[in-house]
Amino acid sequence: MRKSRVRRLACAVALALGAAFLSPGIQSAAAAADPYQVLVFSKTAGFRHDS
Repeated sequence: MRKSRVRRLACAVALALGAAFLSPGIQSAAAAADPYQVLVFSKTAGFRHDS
């Protein structure tokens, strides 16, 4: 029973590593899209500090 558990764990680790190495290839198409710029504006109303 212990060998079966170890074998199952080894298979799960191998599948996880395989998925981790294959997923960057899938995401590279999304990274090749046109880059965009974002402007973030924040304003405070009446806050003053001592500096």
